[in-house]
Parts: sequence; structure tokens; C-alpha cells
Amino acid sequence: MQRAPEHLHPQVIAREIALISIVIIIVAIPAILQLGLLSWAAIGGLLAFAFVYPRSVILAIPAMISLSFQPMLLGSFELNVLEALTIAGVIGYTPRFFVGFWKLTRIEPEDRYRYMRTIVPDRLTAGIAFLLVIAGIVSIIWMADGAHAAESLRLARWTIVVPVAFFFLIVPILRQHADYRYIAVGLFLAGAVASSILALIDGALGGGVQADAVTRLSGIAPHPNALALVLDRALVLGILVGVLFRNRIARNWLIPSALVAVVLLLTFSRGAFLGVGAGILLILVIAQAGRFAVAMLGASVTAFVAMMMTAPERTLSFLGGGSGSMRIELWQSSLNMISDHVMTGVGLDQFLYQYSPRYINPAAWPERFTSHPHNILLDSWLSLGIIGLIVIGMIGLITYRHVRTALLVQDRVTLAAAGALITVAVHGMVDHSYFLPELAVSAWLLVALLPPSHEPVIDDPESEETQEPELSEDADSSTESEGER
Repeated sequence: MQRAPEHLHPQVIAREIALISIVIIIVAIPAILQLGLLSWAAIGGLLAFAFVYPRSVILAIPAMISLSFQPMLLGSFELNVLEALTIAGVIGYTPRFFVGFWKLTRIEPEDRYRYMRTIVPDRLTAGIAFLLVIAGIVSIIWMADGAHAAESLRLARWTIVVPVAFFFLIVPILRQHADYRYIAVGLFLAGAVASSILALIDGALGGGVQADAVTRLSGIAPHPNALALVLDRALVLGILVGVLFRNRIARNWLIPSALVAVVLLLTFSRGAFLGVGAGILLILVIAQAGRFAVAMLGASVTAFVAMMMTAPERTLSFLGGGSGSMRIELWQSSLNMISDHVMTGVGLDQFLYQYSPRYINPAAWPERFTSHPHNILLDSWLSLGIIGLIVIGMIGLITYRHVRTALLVQDRVTLAAAGALITVAVHGMVDHSYFLPELAVSAWLLVALLPPSHEPVIDDPESEETQEPELSEDADSSTESEGER
């Protein structure tokens, strides 16, 4: 076994990015063109690629989160892009799993324990993942309306099976080397930038959604809120990685983040505005980054004033008029639904089929086709039962524990991931939060990024092929005053 060098060689990083780009092209073209025959060919190419470079397939997933709204058509079956990548990754890593297990039985117990710590999530986080799977099984068994079992099974596949599998696949990659954590964050931000550019182009061509006397950008997303929900998480990651524990800002993180921020504002998502502000400001205060916190507060005030000037009706009608006024009635109906299904909830993707016929407030009739309660706590409770609330509480606990450690070692990725999870929670109090493919996968990416980096033990054949000798040890990677990663 060999120890990882301080940084990956630039040629190694360039090779990884090139391989990941090939994977993205393989899955993006058939999803964009919506051609079934091309999708079948892409699946075949993706599986072949996964057997040789499974790590690149898994690392392509963060880049595709913000671009995964178009499915791959396989006859009458639609395969989500994130799902296709995860399945290919599982198949590609399966032979390596058995080889690794065989090697594990032939090494000393001490080395075996050290090696397992580098490839397996900590017991508490792994327990949360398994608890989520159990909650999904329970929700399917006790779903409120068996006539819509197909919808529940599909959502279980998208938001439980695939994200949990992705989580267990990406954890050992992130622990192979600290730089892979930055690569994953950078890819997530790059996908958000690409989605933002597409939204700007769409808006320039007359696209978008008219609401509250303003045009809201949506791009390739089905709705402006759907776009905002993926952009805000990437934005918080990019900003916090770019400013935390630095003498000066890292322009290579802040410039793309600024583009995402502009598009996020043009979605006019009030929940995203609150979530981003809360996530960034709270982490900056915790990290004692006073001057950046003041700058962020000023930027937030400026953005709020800009929203007031361009869309006063929408900005001021959050809970007092327009679409925002429907939330109170919706939450009350959701609480009534919970009172009838306290322990098990109504099941995954069952809300719509219970809400409109039985629980809707007449005042909310214009929003009778709402498929979720616009609140992370109510949504989790109704979708997964009481276990859903336990899962949320446990994720909050591990976030707190990792933040404490990250402050001691000045790990900016951990704190950025924690800030993004705060954004998920705050934005999720008034909108969707988890139960969509892109939101579920991005949430588990953030959880995987939480543990602070450490010097791992490498025993991965794929790593040994690409690993370069250590270049130098005279740079202080904790401050990075000379530049950025």
C-alpha cells in the first residue's frame, strides 16, 4: 500500500477531466436529441467505458445533476441520466469489489481496518443511508393508494435506490485523495454553469415562465423553481470554497459562481434567495470569516433591492398574495393528511392523489394539482412516515459533528457542503427539497463531501495506473495564499 501525495499531478487531473467529458458526451447527446436508437448505443458505450474507467463514470454524475432534466428514451421506458450513470458505475465496480474483497482477506488485521476506513462511510452515515432504504420499503408497503403503486416505485428508484448507490460508490473515490473532493465540487459547479448558460440563451430567445408580472428563467428545467433548486446548492459550494480560509478570494471559483448567481436571481425564486443567504452567511459566521460575511450581507441586500425594483409584486407576495399565499392552506391540508397517517405517511409520490380529492382547502383550488407540500418536514413525513423525520434529524447531527472537526483542520469543502445542506433545509421549508432525482443525488453528494479529508491509503488498481509521484511539500495547502486549487 502507498500513501497519496499532497496533490494530484496536473496531468492526472487533466486525464480525469478528459475521461469524464467523454462520459458526459455519451449520455448528454441521446438525452438532448431524444432518439431511442442513440440511447441504446449510448448505454452500450457507457457500460463498456465503465468496466475500464468506472471512477470517471461516477465523477460525471455531479456534472450532470443540473443537466439531468431530459431522460434517455429506451423504447417506452425512460431512463434518467443520473440513473444510467449510477447503474453503469455499479456494473463497472462490481468486478473490482470482488477483487478488493479477496485482497482484504489476505492482509493483516491492522491494514484491513485502515483500508476499510478509506472506502466505507462512517457507521452513522451508512446507518442513515440504510434507514432511508428501510423507510422507502415501509412507504411502499403502506402506501395510501395502491392504484398508483407504479408512481411510488418509480420515485423510490429515483430518490432512494439510485442516490444511496451513488453515495456508496463516490465515498471511496473522494477518500482516495483530497483533490477528488475539489474535482467533484468543481464538476457540480461546472454543470450549474452550463445549465445557467442554457437558461440565459433560452431567455434571450423568448423562453421562460411568466409569473407575478415578471419573466422567470427556466432553461432546460421544467420550471424556474426546478432550476433554482439545483443552482442554489452549487452556488453555495462554489462561493464558500472560493472564500473560506483564504487571504484573498479564489477567482476560479468566484467567477463561475457569479454567473450562476445572476441566473439564480433571474429565476426569481424567493426560497432560493433565502436559502443561499442563510447557508453562506451562517457558515461564514461560524468560520469567523468576518469580512467575507459583511461582503455577503451587502451582496444579499443589493440582490434584494434589485428584486424589489424589477419584481416588486413577486418579492412582496411571498406569504401574503399570489402563489405564495397558497402555501399556508397547503401546509394546513398537509397537517390534516398527516393526522390520518401519522406513522407511515401516505407514501412516495402519493401526495397529489390524496390532496386534491380529500384534503384540499377550497381557497387553494387553483393549485389543486400540487404534487408535494412545499415543506421539507411535511414532505418527508408524508412520503416516508415518521422515519423520514428521523433521517432529517440524523443528517443534521452528522453535519454538526463534521463542521466541528472541519473548523479545527480548516477544511473548506466540508464547511461548503454544510452550507449547501443548510440551503437545502431553508429553501426546502417553502419548496421542494429532496424527492426529485436531481435533488436526491445532489443531497447525497453533499453528505459524501461532509467528512474532512485525510491522508488515505490507496489500494485501487485504477488509482495506481494514474497516480504520479509527489511534486513538492513546501506549499501550505491549508491557506493556499499563492493561488487556488
